[in-house]
Amino acid sequence: MINELIYTSRLGDIFLFVGNLLKRGLNKKIILEMTGDLCKGVEHMFNDSKIFPNGISEEKKTKMFSKMFSKNLHLVSSYRFWILNYGWLMMCSVFEDFLKDSIKEVLLKNPDLCKWDTMDEIIIEFSSRKTFKKRLYYFLKKLKISETEVFDLSVFKPEIQKKYEDAKIENIIEIFSKRHDIAHTDGVVIRSVKEFENAKELFDKLIINLSFHINKKWNVRTQMCDMRQGISEEK
Repeated sequence: MINELIYTSRLGDIFLFVGNLLKRGLNKKIILEMTGDLCKGVEHMFNDSKIFPNGISEEKKTKMFSKMFSKNLHLVSSYRFWILNYGWLMMCSVFEDFLKDSIKEVLLKNPDLCKWDTMDEIIIEFSSRKTFKKRLYYFLKKLKISETEVFDLSVFKPEIQKKYEDAKIENIIEIFSKRHDIAHTDGVVIRSVKEFENAKELFDKLIINLSFHINKKWNVRTQMCDMRQGISEEK
């Protein structure tokens, strides 16, 4: 069974975690307090005779402290971007876990797909692809899902379908390209909460939609399909 709602719930948890940290954990008061904490050892350093054997004037102390405080304030102020970027990494991991687990569930339900390779070998083959783009296309090929079907969001309301009518595979690949840049460079890649939210919403829709197509193609149970069936039976 594909537990797609667990994955969308994990995405929601990440989004709330990041949002709460940015709104409540990194307000101006907290930023100043954290900056002050980073500067706590400065006074001790000024009074250390090994560092300043001839002492140091109050004027110079003030200038040095001010310079250090400004540097630390800039550092702490950048934490919000760190949070956004690490949240981005976590969201991408959730989506990729969904892809891998979906392959496993399809293979369990359809053992004929394992005629030439074992399930473990197929999962390893998926995971060993060097780029997300290659892993994604392996997933689509193995489960016989077309690029058109990836964004065939007919399972959703018309307004959602319209919102993503121009979406394409490249949009997913771009998200993971940014993940690569975050993981392998020192630069700040994601600076906008809105961009973060857009990626989360796209992952949500893709997980639900792919689960729907997997259910239709491979007769694999999914949480959403079970819920729909339960509602129909109640009627």
